[in-house]
Amino acid sequence: MNGYKKTKEDIQETLASFLGELKLDAVEPGNAAIDAGAEEELFRELGQRAAAEALRRRWEAAGAEAVGECARCGERLKDLGLREKEFRTLCGLMRIRRRVGYCPECQETTAALDKRLKADNTGVTPGLARVVCRTALEMPYKPAKELLTDTLGFAPCSAREIERIANTHGAAMRDSPEGNAPMSGRRKRKHFHLAIDGTMIPGLPDAQTHRLKWHEVKIAALEDVRDIEAPLYVASTGNAEEFGKKLWEEMQSKGMDGRELVQITADGAPWIWNLADMHFPEATQLLDFYHAAEHLYKRNFFNLFY
Repeated sequence: MNGYKKTKEDIQETLASFLGELKLDAVEPGNAAIDAGAEEELFRELGQRAAAEALRRRWEAAGAEAVGECARCGERLKDLGLREKEFRTLCGLMRIRRRVGYCPECQETTAALDKRLKADNTGVTPGLARVVCRTALEMPYKPAKELLTDTLGFAPCSAREIERIANTHGAAMRDSPEGNAPMSGRRKRKHFHLAIDGTMIPGLPDAQTHRLKWHEVKIAALEDVRDIEAPLYVASTGNAEEFGKKLWEEMQSKGMDGRELVQITADGAPWIWNLADMHFPEATQLLDFYHAAEHLYKRNFFNLFY
């Protein structure tokens, strides 16, 4: 940590000195608008490029060291020379030449630098992985990708890759000794949220009328809103009783007993609340905002304020 602090201080001092000597044309006096957005984007882009190049040189120098021994069997690795790999960082994409070794005994190729950077599998550095996982926790993967692209100034990965990174990181947290060890203030059980609704989907056309047949499908999505694991989805074309049974069986197959469920959100349909009372009597029942506003509007509630 002391080494990192000193590195940070050295970088700050160097940057302060460089920016202090930087000669730029002054903003013209007057009342004309300043294109602040364009200047911000320009400085961010140039700053990222400079930082990426500095990191590339720094890490590439560290990756040129001798290959050493195999971490698994202890045998001397065969030096395969310097090979290039793409790394994805908070500063952008960079290609780094690092020394690669091969273990004939384990039949595995490895690069010490990849492991030192904790990016040996995906090429995604911990800093970028943290931001990707934090964003994926708040929204679906495609909007998360668009937000990251707009915020970082470059596309760090695809929506599919965001899903993979989030799932991999979640599994690693769950399986690690630290993740399973009891900790003060750590939640001891899951806190799931369940959303239930019904919708209509088209089926095959009627042979006589040639019109589409529509069928009602009951759908449920179950997730721990404080976790990054993929939700559990359940759908059925059966009646409410059949749907409730299927939902309960799916939850049991995942090792749940219903006590993990703390909240159910729905549109107020009686069959949903009846199902909730039957299977999850301890869960809080919450009417979604859209239908709550719709009911209030019909009762002229908003007329009191306009």
